[in-house]
Amino acid sequence: MNPTDRNSLESTPHERLHALDALRGIAMALGVYLHAAMGWVEGVPEWFWPITEPSDGFISLSVMFIHAWRMEVFFLVSGFFTAMLLARRGMARMLRNRSARILLPFAIALLTIQPLCAVVWGWGFAQDLPDVKTTDSIVWWLKWAWDPSDPGRPWHLWFLYELCWLVAGATLVALLARISGGRATNAIAGALASAVAFCCRNPLGSFLLAIPLLGALLLQEGWSPQPNPSLIPRFTLMLPYVVPFGAGWLLYRRRDGLLALGRRWWMHLIIAVPMFVVHLVMVIIQAEPMKKGEPTPEWFQVLGRSTSALLTMSLTLTIIGLFMAVLSSPSDRIRRAMRYLSDSAYWVYLAHLPLVVVVAILMRDLEWHPILKLAINVTLSSVILLVTYELLVRHTLIGRLLNGKRVPWRPGRAVERN
Repeated sequence: MNPTDRNSLESTPHERLHALDALRGIAMALGVYLHAAMGWVEGVPEWFWPITEPSDGFISLSVMFIHAWRMEVFFLVSGFFTAMLLARRGMARMLRNRSARILLPFAIALLTIQPLCAVVWGWGFAQDLPDVKTTDSIVWWLKWAWDPSDPGRPWHLWFLYELCWLVAGATLVALLARISGGRATNAIAGALASAVAFCCRNPLGSFLLAIPLLGALLLQEGWSPQPNPSLIPRFTLMLPYVVPFGAGWLLYRRRDGLLALGRRWWMHLIIAVPMFVVHLVMVIIQAEPMKKGEPTPEWFQVLGRSTSALLTMSLTLTIIGLFMAVLSSPSDRIRRAMRYLSDSAYWVYLAHLPLVVVVAILMRDLEWHPILKLAINVTLSSVILLVTYELLVRHTLIGRLLNGKRVPWRPGRAVERN
């Protein structure tokens, strides 16, 4: 490690990291592609998605690749920026900021966008059930969404719900560390942060970070992290996201690890490529017994979770390092574009799900190539979402709520609130 790299970061600890800002926005915006593609993904249950078409191998493969790293990257970057807010503004202002940017948008979306998702789901499923009235199907889905025994189906908003819990947990740990004080607490935090920095600059890092992730995956069903389907906390489902969030939180103490990752991201790519192939082969092997309802050996399940954990962490480090290498010092034009992407991505993700499903349902009977239909859906939905962001969100109080600033209609500087 070059000592000057670490010194430069330590001298500007609150400088905005444009690469991570852009990456966070892209991770959120990719939700448009993933959900538009869901109807063609192999193995998606019929009861899970309101629009299904014949599966497509390329689309399924692309979804598997993005799904392997997207949310882990998002939670790692969120952990980093939350730690930055804590260091920059203190605990009270950090909690106020996170409540305004995460908890409040989640609550509002849960009362507006979530019921709209239920309506779209009801309409979509009614298309395949000729004996069921559309209104009856919609009513059923609305009731299901607010089932008193398992309330508040969050749909795609689940990540905001989990993030609220993660911020609360990290705040509690930070508060206990502050109360206990002492050299021992600081030494433990410093050692953990150094371990994360070591993982960033060493080829063994993917393996080391995969160990706690594997431990979390062994406590739940499925080979990869699963979203919480309700508002009842399920901490076993949250644990796989504690690992990247905690790594990002600790990495703020050792920001030199990010620079090292920007120089050495290719080391983790060398691990990620063969692991993707191995994991894909294992998924294919498991597919046939799953279709027949036959159990697979326990050792195979453990191996599947192991390859999933290693693939996830190697891709996560690769993607973050690649962005740090390419976008750490962008030009003014690129920086403005990245900031616009980052700001708009929040609205795009919150509002996109009912829209992409409606477009998919309207195009279902068109006998076009799946990739063409997917491209049209993603393009049309993205254009609509970006236009609504520019006209209805960016310059209004909604934009201030989501992004911490209100951009005036007339050219000029917006007031930062983050």
